[in-house]
Amino acid sequence: MSQSTSDITASVTQELISAEATQRYDAVAQEGMQALKNLKKPTLAMIQGYCIGGGVGVALNCDIRIAADHSRFAVPAAKLGLGYEFDGVRKLVDVVGPSFAQEIFFTARQFSAPEALAMGLINRMVSQEELLAYVTQYAYTIAANAPMTVARFCAATAGAVGVVVARVRDGPELLPLPPS
Repeated sequence: MSQSTSDITASVTQELISAEATQRYDAVAQEGMQALKNLKKPTLAMIQGYCIGGGVGVALNCDIRIAADHSRFAVPAAKLGLGYEFDGVRKLVDVVGPSFAQEIFFTARQFSAPEALAMGLINRMVSQEELLAYVTQYAYTIAANAPMTVARFCAATAGAVGVVVARVRDGPELLPLPPS
């Protein structure tokens, strides 16, 4: 059975539209992630429920991740046949280490909040009922500290992660970070 020219044209057009939509989505997502990275103040991710794909990406770009105990996490790119940008892979490796990052990407399975805590993907896990109060109090605790010290520590930890990544990628010599 052969396809008509109009069917083939429609199929190719749909693929082009999908590719363009994917590129637009990626550009907007990258812009949002960069905005999180550029903040001079600590960022907290309050996670309740499903944190899947792009949600994990947003959470990874926050300094501290606090989740409700019933939350579920996944990066389903492998199941969907999607590629993942180097920055997203690097950020996951920075947070959970190469072994857990590989497990997360290769299996594309959902995992629980206790597993996320054990992997280091989240910093804290609390009950759903406590989550909002806990995160609010956490934010007040951070805000009560000296703002310039907190801002400098944000910059220093971002720089330290860059040195570790360069060391793993390029060998045992610590490489200086490029100027920001």
